[in-house]
Amino acid sequence: MSLDNLPVEWEKVALGNLATTITKGTTPTTMGFPFQSAGINFIKVESLGKNYIDKSLIYSFISEGAHEALKRSQLVSGDLLFSIAGTIGKTALVRDEDLPANTNQALAIIRGVSEFFDVDFLKYQLDFFVNTFKEQARGGAMNNISLQDLKSFNVIFVSQAEQQEIVRQLDVMLAQVEQIKARLDAIPAILKKFRQSVLADAVSGKLTEEWREQEKIKPQIKELQDLKDSLIKSKEIKKDLEVIGAETLFEIPENWGNLALQSFASKITDGEHSTPKRESAGHYLLSARNVRDGYIDVSNVDYVGIEEFSKLRKRCDPNKGDVLISCSGSVGRIALVDKDDEYVMVRSAALVKTLDSFIDNKFLMYVLQSPYLQKQIDEKSKSTAQSNLFLGQIKELSIPYPSLKEQKEIVQQVESLFKNASLIETAVQSAQKRVNLLTQSILAKAFSGELTAEWREQHQELITGVNSAESLLAKIQAEREASKSAKKTRKKKEV
Repeated sequence: MSLDNLPVEWEKVALGNLATTITKGTTPTTMGFPFQSAGINFIKVESLGKNYIDKSLIYSFISEGAHEALKRSQLVSGDLLFSIAGTIGKTALVRDEDLPANTNQALAIIRGVSEFFDVDFLKYQLDFFVNTFKEQARGGAMNNISLQDLKSFNVIFVSQAEQQEIVRQLDVMLAQVEQIKARLDAIPAILKKFRQSVLADAVSGKLTEEWREQEKIKPQIKELQDLKDSLIKSKEIKKDLEVIGAETLFEIPENWGNLALQSFASKITDGEHSTPKRESAGHYLLSARNVRDGYIDVSNVDYVGIEEFSKLRKRCDPNKGDVLISCSGSVGRIALVDKDDEYVMVRSAALVKTLDSFIDNKFLMYVLQSPYLQKQIDEKSKSTAQSNLFLGQIKELSIPYPSLKEQKEIVQQVESLFKNASLIETAVQSAQKRVNLLTQSILAKAFSGELTAEWREQHQELITGVNSAESLLAKIQAEREASKSAKKTRKKKEV
């Protein structure tokens, strides 16, 4: 924002001409003082909370001796801290309850402005103009701005009465913005719980209670058994994928079955155990990190060449619609393969191919993502010191089994509810962007004079004459000159 079109009653002045002191701290260890587990509070950038120092974020302390030696950076009540290294532009006001305290060179200490400058008014200005400071930041190991940058920075100076009015209005308006932000920020967690609730209702049959009253269909367990026996006998699938019942771990409808995951599978395997030869480009080599909740993420993926790809697909050949499970590290993420002949895998991800005439793979994905199955997966994966889900444990997972027709109805209802949740999520994200811009918009109105234009018209006596910013600024400058003269006189006497 330009400072060229300010109200005539306003002034702009270098911050260094207003503050009695603008300095910074020192790292105690460079002076031979170690940090301690208790003692004098040592404030770092990460200790700054919203407007004030957050005591729960103070992790470093120094001795009284170190505090005494580091006099320059001893904090006093009313100091305004401004981060000038690393994270530029964080601000906090020092209060009595924060003391005694000291700080390092990443924080500038702005002192001596409270007599004529509402510290909150200055803080709001620094918050607003933080992008200007960031543009001034110099590179190196970390971004930083100099004390001279801060001293020469032009701030807006208005009458004390108008400062107080601007702060009053900003306090009210920005508090309302924060309330809106907090409500919006809470919605994603609510939607996450909603999705989990939908999945819980889906796999327990609650979602399709009304549908079942009209459709009295049982799952084809005998037909599945007969097909599996035939496929095992002809050696088209392995014997360890036979149909077996599983313990019912949560309440399901009477006409549903409950079978081990292997019962629906034509293949359950994991990716390559030996280290594949990776290339800079080629075919995707998936690992657990690429299996996200509901999709495959190739933003950070490895590659193999055509020969390695062909070799790896002989054992593990994920194709469109197959189920993938992350089974090492972050265990239990479930996704469906989105393309044919596109991927190979390493052992941290598992592949489940199913008999699609008996189970809908989207239904199976939702079952595996549900709280009930995630609990099973979590318990099984923690049977070893490091979280891993082994193939035998995957085969044993207890899967509720409605008819194929009901499975498809469940998928349809889940996707409809999830679509509504996604629409809300998109609307929330859009609202969050607008609210984030709202703070800067309000501050822009405050420091352009627009916010208090009507107030100035109604309170001319508080912003003119001896109460004007110009008069107050002249008084400050006279006091500064007098202070300098007094210091020079003292020095001459000492000589």
